[in-house]
This record gives sequence, structure tokens and C-alpha cells, in this order.
Amino acid sequence: MTYMDHRPDPYRPQPQGDVVHHYHHIGARPTKTWMNITAFVLSLLGIGLGAVVFGHLGVAAANRGEADSRGLGIAALVLGYLNLALVAFLALMYFGLVAMLFGTAAAVS
Repeated sequence: MTYMDHRPDPYRPQPQGDVVHHYHHIGARPTKTWMNITAFVLSLLGIGLGAVVFGHLGVAAANRGEADSRGLGIAALVLGYLNLALVAFLALMYFGLVAMLFGTAAAVS
């Protein structure tokens, strides 16, 4: 016997076994991931209300398994709420300053 006698026949079909193809999973992504991405971009742009709205929608979709990037949505929520708090603080400071200036001007007249 030689080496050639033990080689498998290259032209004979080889046994395949149970082959299961899952082509629908290749490249398939959850459809609501855009919410978390949009929320994060809005939070970086300083649009806090939009970031909070899309952040909550995106995180809820991620919890249901309909979206990816849950962490991105949570980061957008944190930044969005910080943005809203900063805007509220600056608005209070501005209106307080305006009230103080006009209150003083009215008292002087």
C-alpha cells in the first residue's frame, strides 16, 4: 500500500451532515438603533430636550431587544439631563439678574 491508496477520492461527494444556513442573520441589525445614535448626537450638539426624548425611546427599545447601543442611549440621557439643568440654571440666573436690575431701576425712579 502506498500513500495514494489512503487518500480520499477528490471527486466523490463528501458527507455534509446537518447543515443549517442562517442567512437572514448576516448583516441584520435591530431597526431602532438610530434612536440611541440620534440621542447621543443631539446631546453633543446641546439639544437637551431632543436628547432626553430620543434617549428614553432608544434605551426602552434596547431593553426590549429592538435596538443596539444601550450605553450610547444612557450616555445621551446623562448629557441631555445635564444640558437641561444647565439651561434651567442659566435661565434662572438671567431672569434673576434682569429682575434685580429693573427692580433697582424702578426703586430709584
